[in-house]
Amino acid sequence: MNHSEHSSEQSARAPRFSSAGWQPALLPLLFLLLTPLLSSGQTNDAISREISVFNFGQASANVEAISREVSLFNFGVPSANVEAISREVSVFNFGLPSAGIEAISREVSVFNYGVPPIGFSIGSTNALKDEPNRVPFTFQTVLDLTNLSLTLQADDSHLQILGVTPVSPEVVSAVLGTVSSNGYPISFTLNPGAIPTTNHVLAYLDFQGITNLDSAIIPLVINSFAAYRTSGQFAPGVTTNGQVILIVNRPILFSSSKPQFGIAMYGIPGETYSVQSTTNLVPSYWVELERLVESGPTLTITELTNQATQQFYRTEQVGP
Repeated sequence: MNHSEHSSEQSARAPRFSSAGWQPALLPLLFLLLTPLLSSGQTNDAISREISVFNFGQASANVEAISREVSLFNFGVPSANVEAISREVSVFNFGLPSAGIEAISREVSVFNYGVPPIGFSIGSTNALKDEPNRVPFTFQTVLDLTNLSLTLQADDSHLQILGVTPVSPEVVSAVLGTVSSNGYPISFTLNPGAIPTTNHVLAYLDFQGITNLDSAIIPLVINSFAAYRTSGQFAPGVTTNGQVILIVNRPILFSSSKPQFGIAMYGIPGETYSVQSTTNLVPSYWVELERLVESGPTLTITELTNQATQQFYRTEQVGP
């Protein structure tokens, strides 16, 4: 059989298309699933009672699905567009931030993972000895959330968690639970109609340093984050951790390369520190470079130059 004969027989057996639409048959659905979806200008139109369309196309790939029950999974790149018109449609868009989703339906759930539906973070700060201090919980969403919950891990040998103070109008209540081996359980009840759409401070975590041990950097880690909408539906989010730089006695140093190499020192305000350097740790021979008074919670030490292939620095408290 030559090619033209094969094509002729295939044409004879294939379902006919008419101006009224597709006739129910297996081949149109197979055609949708097997047609290559990697060309940038390709359009897929799927009209059926129950169809699942998987589009892995490139930037200009377009999917339009009109159906009674349709699930659309679009993993396209930034300009990918999904338009879904249906009675019950779930649209999951894992595109990049400029991906567009338009959903017109009676019951539609839209998740755009290019821009996280919920952003939640805890801030960082430096603290002196046992002075009370706080870090913010920042929050951003466009969803109708009613509840947030999380577990906060913080080293209770260095920090005493005092409470959670809400400051944003959508917070109906904030509860700090009893600490366990998993951390501190924290929950928020929200008024979905009062949530600002911009990134904002939701509440503050109040704490106090413990001075039994020396200075330390204490991570603040968010675990088991969960959020729920008015419908009871779980909503995913992205969390960001923070830290507390607790100064008890010894200073804590951080290196910096902007705009030039230097050292940021966290110490005790009013104390005098000796800045020292050596080119070898074993054996070590520390040379004092200068003495500085810590005028605030942090001091930047600049104009440091290396005298060898490697250089080490430290600071010591030498007096008031």
